[in-house]
Amino acid sequence: PPASAAGNKRAATTAGNKTPGSGYLLAEEMEVVPPKDAHGSSVQLVLVTGFGPFRKYLTNPSWTAVQELRELGLREGVRLEIAELPVVYQRARQLVSGMWATLRPQLAVHVGVATGARTIILEQCAKNHGYKDCDITGHTPEGHCCVEGGPEKIESLLSMRTISKKLATMDLDIIYSRDAGR
Repeated sequence: PPASAAGNKRAATTAGNKTPGSGYLLAEEMEVVPPKDAHGSSVQLVLVTGFGPFRKYLTNPSWTAVQELRELGLREGVRLEIAELPVVYQRARQLVSGMWATLRPQLAVHVGVATGARTIILEQCAKNHGYKDCDITGHTPEGHCCVEGGPEKIESLLSMRTISKKLATMDLDIIYSRDAGR
């Protein structure tokens, strides 16, 4: 798959709080449109996902951050697609797989919440095993594994260490991690 900024997968479910004209889609409603600009030229596509309500988070901070990115926008020639994922292991896995297969983004950033974190954590990799917390339906993935038969971890092609160092020079409280939460 293309470069992916692996994110903490702790938070997630669809709130149904979409309002008309809000500029974002719930993952289930995402329509596949080939990335083209107004003149029909190909553009780069960036996919950013956040999670819906979970535990004490009626509005998940990961989703709030993703919506803020939509407001800021990206540079000309880059199409930004954002989606809110449900905190339901099986459904989130299906939706993310579908988005990767149909949208084929040049970059995907999956944003999550690390309970108790007071800083932004850039994860170098996502891990496949160790998911023991229940989702909002009270379930854990079979064998505490996200993708049965999948790789133990997926490494981002981007250097999160380098990115965190650059962002730290901008007075942002950011740390680099190789141990993504589960």
